[in-house]
Parts: sequence; C-alpha cells; structure tokens
Amino acid sequence: MPNDHVLRSRVTGNCQARFWRRVRPVTGWLSQQLCHETTGDGSAGRVWLLVHSGSRGVGSAIAAHHIGVARTLAPRLGHTLSGDLAPLPLDTQEGQDYLTDLRWAQAYAAENRRQLQQAVLNLLARLVGRQLRHELVYDLTAGFDSVHNYAAREEWCGEALWVHRKGAAAAPLAAPGIIPGSMATGSYLVRGLGNAAAFGSCSHGAGRRMSRGQAARTITLEAFVHQMRGIVADTGRDLLDEAPQAYKGLDTVLAEQADLVTPIGRLLPMLNVKGVPRWTRGADKGGRTPALKDRTRDKNDPTQRRKLEQRAQRSRQGTGRGR
Repeated sequence: MPNDHVLRSRVTGNCQARFWRRVRPVTGWLSQQLCHETTGDGSAGRVWLLVHSGSRGVGSAIAAHHIGVARTLAPRLGHTLSGDLAPLPLDTQEGQDYLTDLRWAQAYAAENRRQLQQAVLNLLARLVGRQLRHELVYDLTAGFDSVHNYAAREEWCGEALWVHRKGAAAAPLAAPGIIPGSMATGSYLVRGLGNAAAFGSCSHGAGRRMSRGQAARTITLEAFVHQMRGIVADTGRDLLDEAPQAYKGLDTVLAEQADLVTPIGRLLPMLNVKGVPRWTRGADKGGRTPALKDRTRDKNDPTQRRKLEQRAQRSRQGTGRGR
C-alpha cells in the first residue's frame, strides 16, 4: 500500500495528503468494461471485467518535482543538460528518492484498480442476486494486472538494467497479457513470447491514430453513436476523443507484433463506463466546466429538429398511403 511507503521527498508527502483520500471509483481518467470472451469456435465464454486507471495526477506531480531536482543537480555533478533531458543518478540520495516515489505511484495506481474492481463486482453481485435470484460467481485468481508506462529493474543479456516501458507493457515468456482496443473493438487476451530484442515487451494497446484534440474536432457525435451501436455506453460529446475512430485497428496492431505475443482469446465489449474529470473540458480559471450537451438528446438542436421533422413527415406519408 502506498500509505505504508517510507516517504523521502516532499512530493509524495503532498501527494499522499492530496490524493490518497481519493482512492475510490469517482472522477478522473478511468474506464471499466464488461466483455464476453469468444472461444475458438466462436461461441461465448466467460464474462470479463476490464478496469483501467492510472495514478490520477500523482505521476505527473512526481515527474515534475524530480525533473526539477535533476536539472538543479546536474551542474553540481558535471552533467550537461540536453534539451528537456536531465540525468538523475540512482547512486545519489535524490535518485533513491525518485525510485521511492515511483514505487509509491505504482502502488497507488494498483490500489485504485483493486478498489474499482471490487466496487463493480459488489454492484454486479447485488444486481444478479436481486434480478436473477442467483449468486454471482467470480474468480479473482483468473485475473491479472497489465501495467504500462512505468520503469522496472530487470536482467537482460546478463546485466541488470532499468527498462522504461512507455506505451508498452511487459510480455515475458508464457505470461498472460492483454492488448486493449477501443470502446467498440474490445481486446485480445495474449501470452507473451519473451522476445529479448524487445526486452520482453509488447504494445500496451491499439494506440491512437488521432490525438484527443483532433478526434474531438473531426469525429461527429452521430458517427460516434453509430460505431457504438449494440454496446451499452455513454456517447456524450465529452467522450468524442475516446471514439473508436480515434484508434488504430486492433487486428492490424496484433498482427504487427506476432513475434512479441500470441493471441489466446478475444474479448468483445457489452458495456463501457468511462469517468471524465470535470476539469478536462473548457474549464475556467476557477476550474469550473460548463455542462456538455449531447445533441442526440436535445430536441432544440437544429440538426435534431430537422431529423424530427423528417421522421414526422415520413410518418404522415405512411399514414396517407394506408388510407
């Protein structure tokens, strides 16, 4: 637990005070997805719960603090700064402070995911018991944690190295993993091949083909809703940057890393829940964000009024033909 870590720098002390109280499934960039697993013959298998949550601001605060420390320390150690890069030797107290904070943030993120998982399972157990009069059976040992955007000390080529997986996840030989796609395409369950040329890694997901800003500007709400048909999900305007069209094709991404992982199953989404921080869209100086409207539910929107009039006209024409 992050609360048990020995805090050696002021940044994690501040983070603990600010963020540890927020370890619960509320706002922030997080997502939860219920999927059904397809088997080799195409029939449905188990239902999976996918949870995605990071350190929710802690990682950014820690990075900013230690980058500043590294830039201040570099001249004293005779190191030359290169652009935005500044070295932070791990044989110094400052370097060890950074590792402590890094581990704290990773443990904090893991605890967020654990509590999200437990909250959803508790809710499903109540719903299944009340609606179907049946006990929900689930196997926590079948699940696994797939972490990306982190650093870990590993041995490669007979040497202990720090491996930084940015946009990547670990894929050791025979280890279970997951390659997530978008809200609509689902995910692939995989097993790692331990490819030494990639330091036993694979992609952490399908990856974007549009930035968040580009997706929000170019993808229409109607196109988003169309892509999500058949899946229970919020398709409001504030989620346009998470629309399926913003991501690369999952099958293509998987095929391009056939030497890193092998697929063992496919998860197809049934329900998506995404938490969006209120400060991410058009916030003013006080951090307040105006409510974002979903045009498909707004009868006063010009596009929706036109569609309603067209439906009414078709209905009248149909009534006239029937007389």
